[in-house]
Amino acid sequence: MPGYGFRQPKEFSAFASEFLTSRTNLKRTFLVLDGHVGFRNFDQDAVEMFEQLKVPYGNQIFLLEEHHKNT
Repeated sequence: MPGYGFRQPKEFSAFASEFLTSRTNLKRTFLVLDGHVGFRNFDQDAVEMFEQLKVPYGNQIFLLEEHHKNT
């Protein structure tokens, strides 16, 4: 679910909590992290929310390398 972090709407936390607790078919959620930026305070907040709501979760770290064209 994109949208959390420094640009998140004010209602995002309540929306995310409602979404995660109302989905009876939800088996696991993943927190996708940007490997260039690392684990930030917003990510910690998400993990704490998962723990509080008892939502199974996993972390995925992506590090995309920049591709430069040879001209």
